[in-house]
Amino acid sequence: MSALFRAGGGISQIPLGLIVLGWGSTAWGLQAAEISFEKEVRPILKAHCTHCHGEEDKPEGGVDLRLRRFMDAPLESGGTLLVPGHGDRSELVQIIRRGEMPKKGKKMSDAELAVLEQWIAQGARTSRPEPQHLPPGAVISEEDRAYWAFQPVHRPAVPIGEQPMGHTPVDASWASGSKQRGWTLPRRQTALP
Repeated sequence: MSALFRAGGGISQIPLGLIVLGWGSTAWGLQAAEISFEKEVRPILKAHCTHCHGEEDKPEGGVDLRLRRFMDAPLESGGTLLVPGHGDRSELVQIIRRGEMPKKGKKMSDAELAVLEQWIAQGARTSRPEPQHLPPGAVISEEDRAYWAFQPVHRPAVPIGEQPMGHTPVDASWASGSKQRGWTLPRRQTALP
């Protein structure tokens, strides 16, 4: 039996094992999954960074993190914010690791920092070309627009069939869904026992 499941081993050790397996996978010639800036990195930066570094008229320190290509601009200090392929030489990673950023709000978790570092190690690429011009303020990406709240409102088709109760479209929709799930309504009692 595996040590993970013996007394005292605990399931909580599985993530560490998976992390070690992930580190070893490159040594065995396996490739780690490609990190997407649009799907994995941008949401992290949006949660922790862009409220000060991008969504203002004048981003703090001249650092705008809304688009990947903005990260190529030299820093006011002369350093390099992002060095594709080298997280250890990227000032973005170093500032976060030292705890200097974010100054406001919740700090970036170790798991989020690991995603950022892996993306940089993979070359800090984007999945598609970025817009040439971007107005100040928040960016609503294609991934953001796929969220249900950004979808146009449409009237669903009303199921046709038996309507065991009521006569409204809501009743028909409920009856159809409940029939598929095997739900039934309790019978109404008309007389006291």
